[in-house]
Amino acid sequence: MSFFKNYYRYKNDDNLVDKFLIHVGVLKRIAFLDKINIKTNHTLDSRECRAVGKTTFSYPEEIEHIYSILNLKHGLFKEEVFNNEDYPDVIRDVEHFHELEETINISLDNKVNECSLHLDDTKFDNYTKEFELTFDFRGELHDVDIIQEKNYYVYCDAIIANNESPYWCSLVVQAILFQKEKKYDTALLFLFSAFDNLITLEIEKLVNSFYKEFNLKNLEFGKKVSILLKHHLKVNPGENDEEHPVRSLIYKIYTELYELRNAVAHGKIRSIIVDHVDYCLDMLIFTYTTINSNPKDNFILLKKIKEL
Repeated sequence: MSFFKNYYRYKNDDNLVDKFLIHVGVLKRIAFLDKINIKTNHTLDSRECRAVGKTTFSYPEEIEHIYSILNLKHGLFKEEVFNNEDYPDVIRDVEHFHELEETINISLDNKVNECSLHLDDTKFDNYTKEFELTFDFRGELHDVDIIQEKNYYVYCDAIIANNESPYWCSLVVQAILFQKEKKYDTALLFLFSAFDNLITLEIEKLVNSFYKEFNLKNLEFGKKVSILLKHHLKVNPGENDEEHPVRSLIYKIYTELYELRNAVAHGKIRSIIVDHVDYCLDMLIFTYTTINSNPKDNFILLKKIKEL
């Protein structure tokens, strides 16, 4: 089976991209808790026992971009918990929430008397930095007042952008957000910029550690890519320079995408599809893994990728 067939099978089955982004520090996992107020479309003369409930609330201050939601719970703690003098009637923070879950083995309850709320839709906007939750509210108008009198919480376990990661990492996050918005040309440019920044950083490391007498920083970008790969793949000067399988793999992708990137940047082409963006991210994964593991062939490269 070919390298790419093996790679794509693993990539699709094992959520490789998320694993890679977390591994390199592009993303990190975070949990947070917030109290929410829910408004419904009940009217004063409504006798309906079912309505649409909605709430909006802002991201916590430390979050700039949310990549994905792993788990979202909502509700209040059962009243009998707070009859225990060991626990206050307000959850202080997410750590307190986890303590309650672990010590008394309960979680949030979405039912109040005969009323219940079922989450229908979750939206989050990385520009306004707000959540919008839509509920199927099964209860009458007076049930809304009962819920508002209590502390109704939302707990969110999410993957977010890591603001402390290198600049190339932040470019990757922005590229993926553009990809989700189907702005594939912009996503490709951002991913290629991330690749450019990664190569530049690694060339600076080489200059400082091994090649101070050479002016590598001013080389044409393609030559920087070639030199960096040769160094980490331990390719010796000579006739077989171009024959290392990992170098050939990455350099072939780079050559194809570089032409495409230039065409997009100069407005000569707009027919970018999601496969082009994925291909560019593959190149980034292959290059990062090569720099950090020095694989002797593509089989070892795939093995190292699976170990991320």
